[in-house]
Amino acid sequence: MCIFLTRASCFLGRRLMRVLLRRGDQILAVTRSASSLALGQLDLGDTSARIQLIEADPTQAGAWQRQIEGCDAVISLAGEPV
Repeated sequence: MCIFLTRASCFLGRRLMRVLLRRGDQILAVTRSASSLALGQLDLGDTSARIQLIEADPTQAGAWQRQIEGCDAVISLAGEPV
């Protein structure tokens, strides 16, 4: 599956990405700062080719929203901190 994930660099987002990648999914990861989502520190093995980083503010409308097309699911973690 292709999963569109907002706030990928948060506590839950990082863990969810590991689970989805182990499952074999492709991830379009939205984060406010691509540098805050250091893929090398996530211990993802050879799965990093299945992650596309999108740098955007998920609380603001923008061109990044068009990338949802073609995805099988959207998981939005944008909102109040847990």
